[in-house]
Amino acid sequence: MLRRKFIATAGSAVTAAIMSKAAMADLSSVPASAVAASETYTHQNAPTLFVDVGNIRFAYRRFGKRQGVPLVMFQHFLGTMDNWDPAVTDGFAQDREVIIFDNAGISSSTGDVPNTIAQMSKDAAAFIM
Repeated sequence: MLRRKFIATAGSAVTAAIMSKAAMADLSSVPASAVAASETYTHQNAPTLFVDVGNIRFAYRRFGKRQGVPLVMFQHFLGTMDNWDPAVTDGFAQDREVIIFDNAGISSSTGDVPNTIAQMSKDAAAFIM
């Protein structure tokens, strides 16, 4: 069973996704070399990967320690994954895997840019699942 817990912080929204082991292991669209190497990557050198969810192709990067629960970083309304400060994301990545992504219609992701926070949240939840 999938469980999600969303944590909002002042100034930005950070989404912590608590997923089942099966969901975290479902990396069929990710090259094995990228998954294995994610611990050696940082914010600056992690390759951009893509996953198709419905009619949206999400762009994302993953890096940090592949243990425990990954931290999915949710950017502001029209922000891209490159808006994150590497000092922040690499700091989190010292203890856990970090996943940053472009939401629907933003930068390298396809789809329509959501015009409400509710739709933005639905798109992000689709990416996480």
